Amino acid sequence: MSTIATATADALALSHNSNNLKYVAAPVLGRPPAAEAKQLFVLLSGNDEDKQRVKPLVDAIGQSSFDYGHTISAANAAKLALNLMVFTSVELLSELMIFAEKKGIDKNTLMDTINNTSFGSPLLKSYGQMVVEERENLNGFATQLANKDIRLVQEAAAESGLQLPLANLIRNHFEETITLGNGVKDVSSLVTFLRNKLS
Repeated sequence: MSTIATATADALALSHNSNNLKYVAAPVLGRPPAAEAKQLFVLLSGNDEDKQRVKPLVDAIGQSSFDYGHTISAANAAKLALNLMVFTSVELLSELMIFAEKKGIDKNTLMDTINNTSFGSPLLKSYGQMVVEERENLNGFATQLANKDIRLVQEAAAESGLQLPLANLIRNHFEETITLGNGVKDVSSLVTFLRNKLS
C-alpha cells in the first residue's frame, strides 16, 4: 500500500510468487484525516482472484477503488503519476499566488474564482487554501517525502525512455528548499521558498 518504485513492486511480486504467496498492489490516495474517516481511494493491480480476496479490506478503508489490471506495478505507476499531479499543482498555485501578490490581486478572491469556475477541483481547493494561508499543516505531505516520490516517478519514466520536464523543475525546487531545512514542512510551504527565489 506504500508509494514505492514500480521496479520494487515488480520485485516484491516476483518474490511472493516464488514463495507461493499472493501479492496485490494497493497504494492509496488521501491525507491522514481521510484515512481516519475511512475515505481513502485505493488503486489496485494484480490477479483478479487476489483482488477479490482483499476487497473486504479495501472496502473497509476506502470510499472507492480503481482497478489497474493484472500488471502488478500498474497501480504503483498510477500513484506516482497522481502524486506528480499534486506536486505540479502546488508549484502552479505557489507561482500564481506570488504573481497575485506582485500585481495587487487579493489571493482569497483569486482562489474563490479558481474554486468556483471551470478551474475548480478538490485538489486545488485543498492545497490552494494552504498556499494562500501559508500555515503549518500538521497532517501534511512532508517535502522530503514528496521529493522521494518525485524521484521515483522520474526513475519510472526513465525506465521507459521518457523525460518529465515538470518533474525535473519541481524536484530541483524541492531539493533547494530541503537544503534550507524545510524537508519536514508540507509541500504547500513551497510558496514561501519560491517567493524568495523568484522575486
